[in-house]
Amino acid sequence: MGPLCPAHQQGGEPGSQEFLCWTCSERCSNRRRRRSLPEAAPATPASERLAAKLGARTSPVMADEPPTPPRDAEEPEDGEVAEATANASAADAGPHPLEHKWTFWEQKKAEKKTMSKKEWGELQRKLFTFDTVEEFWKYFAHVPPPTNVFYDGKAAKRVGKAGEERVIESFSLFKEGIAPEWEDSANISGGEWNLRTNRSMVAGIDDWWQNLVLGLVGHTIAEKDEICGARIVDKSGNKGSNQVFRIELWLRTKDPKMIKAIRDKMIDVMTDGKPPRGFHDQFQWKMHGV
Repeated sequence: MGPLCPAHQQGGEPGSQEFLCWTCSERCSNRRRRRSLPEAAPATPASERLAAKLGARTSPVMADEPPTPPRDAEEPEDGEVAEATANASAADAGPHPLEHKWTFWEQKKAEKKTMSKKEWGELQRKLFTFDTVEEFWKYFAHVPPPTNVFYDGKAAKRVGKAGEERVIESFSLFKEGIAPEWEDSANISGGEWNLRTNRSMVAGIDDWWQNLVLGLVGHTIAEKDEICGARIVDKSGNKGSNQVFRIELWLRTKDPKMIKAIRDKMIDVMTDGKPPRGFHDQFQWKMHGV
């Protein structure tokens, strides 16, 4: 049994929705972790693309997994082997910088329909900021899958300690300096691709969201700086209604050719290259402002 994070030191039952530890940077024996998510990237096609993009392996290496030598390589001298090994060890040690600096946000559900801009802004909360592979996994390992905190088809889930309980409406990942709101100067001239899930899609929503996050962090969806961020939003209705979630990818561009190429690459990353039939047609384009 490992040490408890600060939140669990204050109380709460292991595995409950009381404390989800996503802002805790320490190892916590009670934290909720999907499939025992490791501090390094899991071995999925999306994480392998992240590793390839960064030029560094971020997934665990098995002790009995020998390195594969390049084909047709000349036999190196002993000194060259030692130098190459030292350089590889230094590179693997990290930290491994990302293409951009990112911030992960949480938005709690509003308790009233009419709100001022200030009140709406107060619903948003920065959870963490990172700009290396190591920092990303240090924090993201504590973020629960969306379906663990969103409406489950029976009731909305309240999380947090007594006095700070809230219903989470969305998670967002945006480049540092860009707020997850239309009025931000980086967002207002562009738009978003969004996918509104139906009942048959709910089972895949956690994997799609995680793959999209990995695609953004690894800079594998768009080579140019056209992506602002992404959101996953709980759009479910009242108690007893169906689960409805929406995945959004926000862009600073509205160029037709470019947004279509980004949509296609996003779908490829989200689904590990195996989109359900008709999946592309489920995505809708929405303009943000001017």
